[in-house]
Amino acid sequence: MTAFVVELGVEEIPSTYLPPLIADFEAALREALARERLAFSALTVDGTPRRLAAWGAVAAEQSPRRRRLSGPPLALAYREGTPTPAAVGFARRAGVDVAALEADGERVVATVDEAVEPAGPVLARLLPGVLRGLEVPRPMRWRDDDVRFVRPVRWLVALLGGEVLPVSALGVAAGRQTWGNRTDHPDAIALACADEYAERLPQIGVMVSSADRRQVVADRARELAAEVGGQAEHLGVVDEVADLVEWPTVFRGRFDAALLAVPAAIVTSAMVHHQRYLPVTRDGALLPYFIGVRNGVGEALDAVVAGNERVLAARLADAAFFYAADREATEDERRQRLAGMTYREGLGSYQEKAERLVAAAGAWGERLGLSEAERAALVRAASLAKLDLVTHVVGEFPELEGVMGGVYAEAAGESPLVAAAIAGQYQPRTAADSLPPGRVDRALSLLDHLDDLAGAARLGIAVSGSSDPFGQRRAALAVGRILVEGGLGPISHRELLADALARVGVPDPGPRVESLVSLIEGRLKSWLDAGVAADVLDAALAAPADWASLPQRLAMLERFAATPAWDRVATAAKRVGRLSVGVAPAATGARHPEPAAAALAGQLAALVAAPPTWAAWPAAAESLVDPVAQFFEAVMVMDPDPAVRARRLGLVAAVSAWLHYPLDWARVTSLPAAGAARGEAG
Repeated sequence: MTAFVVELGVEEIPSTYLPPLIADFEAALREALARERLAFSALTVDGTPRRLAAWGAVAAEQSPRRRRLSGPPLALAYREGTPTPAAVGFARRAGVDVAALEADGERVVATVDEAVEPAGPVLARLLPGVLRGLEVPRPMRWRDDDVRFVRPVRWLVALLGGEVLPVSALGVAAGRQTWGNRTDHPDAIALACADEYAERLPQIGVMVSSADRRQVVADRARELAAEVGGQAEHLGVVDEVADLVEWPTVFRGRFDAALLAVPAAIVTSAMVHHQRYLPVTRDGALLPYFIGVRNGVGEALDAVVAGNERVLAARLADAAFFYAADREATEDERRQRLAGMTYREGLGSYQEKAERLVAAAGAWGERLGLSEAERAALVRAASLAKLDLVTHVVGEFPELEGVMGGVYAEAAGESPLVAAAIAGQYQPRTAADSLPPGRVDRALSLLDHLDDLAGAARLGIAVSGSSDPFGQRRAALAVGRILVEGGLGPISHRELLADALARVGVPDPGPRVESLVSLIEGRLKSWLDAGVAADVLDAALAAPADWASLPQRLAMLERFAATPAWDRVATAAKRVGRLSVGVAPAATGARHPEPAAAALAGQLAALVAAPPTWAAWPAAAESLVDPVAQFFEAVMVMDPDPAVRARRLGLVAAVSAWLHYPLDWARVTSLPAAGAARGEAG
């Protein structure tokens, strides 16, 4: 095999764009090599802010491939043993002699050995398409033509062994020159051959491996923190800073310990979100140090450290001033400013949103299973929830909304329940984020996200494709997750949605409710690791049972679906379900003169009187199967007498309601439909 390397040199790629670009480049290159039958080994694809690179080894030429092409039917290809024009034309198109055609069943076929090309022309042909096809967010134009990429392209290296491949892509022609990092090695170097790439790049201050850069930053950060008796925190920052540099040099700086009087959330946010530093802590408390990363080795690291210290000191001094100024404002003053801050055009101010939250908290606290003290805390937290939006600190550090509300509430003497609920009101912010820890916190988050969904629906803003300006997908997942795993009281999500829609002024919330339910269900389906078939998950979500029981129900359904009883219960459930559409269930204990009906009603009454646990539900459901079959065998449901028919249909509807409580059997499409039975069609 022969070594090859491809390197696309660009201006600095944003760190959030780099990992998906690398993954896309690797997938596209592997697919193209396989498609072109060019064997490869040791393929490595990686990148830095200034380059995407792939290197490895390829075979000298394409792998041979023999194909059998199907031609016209034998009856059309030959007449009295002589090839017809149809056979001759097929042979010509296949590139074989007509005498080489063979019979395969009722058709003629041609065996074709595809041409085998050397690796060089194959790579030259496939690389431009691979590079042009990379999916980039917000592509940029920097030339007069239509060439676009994530950032302007400055050079292209394409070597097979020691030869430059004749490749042009994204406005540049391939050569053998590459560049080092801007700080230490701004001049170009020429690669003699592809084998040199992995060895030469570190010599010019480029660590191509993303994983190596991350490891260097993480290890050195831990060492520097340990030197002052602390630990490096927020190591998630490592992934970002490692993709901001080509050669990481990790350093430690310090700041005035007096600034630790500023709430830790502000200090941490200034370091992490604004400067991409790693804070240093000891036993969970911040120390007056930070860990930073510079690009390249360079000189005068002391000057770099001092400059970073000045920047952080200035930002923290501003934060301390803003925090002190915020503490001087009264609750009434903040509320007045909140009344002048528009929530959404057409939905009033943030103060009006807060008032909706207060009303919803008062209406739903008990039904959400909160104690009297928790309900009082929920109402108070709802009243204060949005006041931090008018503070100076949140204006400077918007990522601290909610968090600072909790800090200010605690400083003002509010209860820990109130402060924690305000701090957690926006969680979960992402699918990977955890729920807020407390029950009051989760209740406030639930009501707030419901109001967000209802407001978007009130304005007619729908989610479409990648467009989600109101963050409805995030809000929908938050609502679904809190109802599923939040530990709040069993409650109907449809009732909650209808109430939220009514509070924002939707006159007829019914159709909007179903639209929002579909949105939430869709988000939950992609989030849940259900362990059941997609149609069963869909049926469980659509069932009357509350979503709080969903984890237990799904675990039960996963086990139940693997048993022979599943089809028997499904058949009975679908059978009674078809007759129950639009029928009100009869009251438990209603008298039935027919023995089969009385037996069915008695068994149902026993289950209603002693509801089974979810684990025991399959056995309980199976106990209805034979009574249902015997009922339909012995009783004509659609009796000509309206009173008799109504009584029998009421019983059928009651059985159906019980069987359909954990899942909507009509949505379970993977089951055989039950056959028609005596009395069902009558």
